[in-house]
Amino acid sequence: MKEIWEKGLDAGSAAAKHNDGVGGFFLATEYDDAEYYALRARGGIIKATISADAMKALKIAGAQVRDIPYGGPGTVARVGQEFHIPTSAFGVYNELRKAGGIAYGPAR
Repeated sequence: MKEIWEKGLDAGSAAAKHNDGVGGFFLATEYDDAEYYALRARGGIIKATISADAMKALKIAGAQVRDIPYGGPGTVARVGQEFHIPTSAFGVYNELRKAGGIAYGPAR
């Protein structure tokens, strides 16, 4: 998480950490979902606050809010949704972060 906090999103890093499904960067709308994925990926949890204008720009760049796909038998139920940012939108995300449209903070 420190890398994302300090340097922003990077397609090479995302590809190296990718384990299943479509690639990109994912934000969970609920803490419990974020915790599940952080434990699975040996990652961490940060809170990202995204302004309405930044959200609009990211959606234009291909990002989307959607239901978390069902993982099949033996997976835990999800309580929220995910915000998927494809690698093609990483540049937009990083520029919005630098401009203050996306802010990070502690998850709790």
